[in-house]
Order: sequence, then structure tokens, then C-alpha cells
Amino acid sequence: MTEKDKELIALFRYGLIAPLLTDTVTNHTAYLDEVSAKTHDVPHYGIRTYNRKTLLEWHRLYRRHGFDALKPKVRTDKGSSRALPAESAKLLLTLRTENIHLSVKLFHEWLIHEGHFTSSDCSYSTVYRLLKKHQLLKPSVADTSDRRRFAHVDINTLWQTDVSHGPYLTLNGKKRKTYLIAFIDDASRRITGAQFMLDNKH
Repeated sequence: MTEKDKELIALFRYGLIAPLLTDTVTNHTAYLDEVSAKTHDVPHYGIRTYNRKTLLEWHRLYRRHGFDALKPKVRTDKGSSRALPAESAKLLLTLRTENIHLSVKLFHEWLIHEGHFTSSDCSYSTVYRLLKKHQLLKPSVADTSDRRRFAHVDINTLWQTDVSHGPYLTLNGKKRKTYLIAFIDDASRRITGAQFMLDNKH
């Protein structure tokens, strides 16, 4: 691949994410769905389709590192295993212990989605090998609830609610259990509201 090819590919990628960068589309989610549903004639590569995750990764790369970050990277270690630097591996293991409820596949997608790593820096096979080495492959047995991936791009598109057990209080001579009820924005993961209640059905 020549440098000219790389520049043309970067220009093509920029063209797809430009409406997100310039806010010329009001609904980012609808735009991403529209682009993902199409086939594209890409310089050097030919006909390709791209999913939302790839488009969002290009968007983050451009915002962080500029136009050159959109150029395809040619691996110099092709054919051999790629190991993460020690600090990156330490961060990944720390994040894994905090998100042990996720499957390895969803955990890898979460790492990319949250911007901790890019897919070129940290492939699924790299994550899998590291977690296997440290016996962190399996989700926590204690948490078997349905954990779905974060899909929404725009804030306030979807709020999720979660309930956890709070301390016991003595009210009017009776011991009452409390519940912490919180609302979380799906896109930003910010807590939009939280309150202790005596009933978890509100």
C-alpha cells in the first residue's frame, strides 16, 4: 500500500464521519445506522461495509489525533503474536476486575467503545490471551443477570434504571429496609438522578 493510497483511504473515512464532527446531522444514531446499511467503494480495498463501532472508532481517532490517525496502519509484526506494553496490560486487567460480569467479547467491545483502547492497539485475540493467562476469562458467577452492550450514541436517548440494597433504618420503632434507585444515561453513563427509597417499586 502506497502513501497515496493511505491518504485516499483517510479522506474516504473522514467523509463518512464529517457529519458527526460538524454536527450537520441532528440524529447521530440514525446517521450511523444509515451509513452502516450501505456498501461503499473504498480506495484500494474495493467494496466494503462498516458497522457503527468502526465509524465511532474513526470519530474518536480523528478527535484525538487528527487526520493522520485515519490512515490505515500496516503491522510490522504480521504473523507473530502482539503483546501489550506492561502499563497497558495492567490497565486492561484492572478494568477487567471492575467489569468481570461481561463476557470477553462484550468486554473487548466495551474497551473500544469507551475509548480505553483502539481495535488496532488491542485485538480480541490479544485480550483473550491476556485474560486467559490471568484466569479472568469467565464472568462472575455471582452476577448472572442479562448485561446488554451500550448502543446509544446521543445523550438522553435512553435512560436505564438500577436498584441496589441500602442500609436498614429504624422508623417509628420498626426496622425498615432502604433501596437506592438510580437513573443512568446509556450514552454517557452519567447518573442523572438517584435517591434512597423505602420501596423498590417506584
